[in-house]
Amino acid sequence: MVQREKIRDLQLTAYENFNLECENITIPLKFYFYETQRLVKVIAGKNIIEQISEFEFRFHMKTLNFINIYHFQPIVTIKVLPDGQGAVSFESQNFEIIGINYINHNFSLKFKGKLFSKEKNNRTFLQGQAYLTSSLDLPSNLWIVPKSILQKAGDALLKNILDRIRKSLSDELLNDYRSWANSQQK
Repeated sequence: MVQREKIRDLQLTAYENFNLECENITIPLKFYFYETQRLVKVIAGKNIIEQISEFEFRFHMKTLNFINIYHFQPIVTIKVLPDGQGAVSFESQNFEIIGINYINHNFSLKFKGKLFSKEKNNRTFLQGQAYLTSSLDLPSNLWIVPKSILQKAGDALLKNILDRIRKSLSDELLNDYRSWANSQQK
């Protein structure tokens, strides 16, 4: 009989890269990136947001589900920094998990992202990338689940989070940018 190695640590990753064309508006997109509160509200969507400082925000994310066993709500503090060169970066500072106390002591989460404006052939593009990584010391009841299943489920969970962010960017951010630019011209 073949013995399976007990998987105790799971490393998860997801990456999203995007390139969205913007309509040409008289106020360049890079100036909108200084509006950190607006950016955060658009990217967070329906999540609850608390502003901690000028550039730090706490996101209360929607409850997540991992392999239909664990339901939990991540709360992530993210620093949002415009760089003065037409880009804005996002980086997680800390996190908390509501719903499963075990995870708070055996879990890590890192998020990094960047948005920037790119001009090409008289057209403006919103470009960016986002990385989400996580590490989890698995509870003993998951040691019997094959690693490939846990890996696939975990990576899909992270990818889903990034897909939601990308959807917010494509659906909401460009509309909010247009509204903001129009309000600046009045």
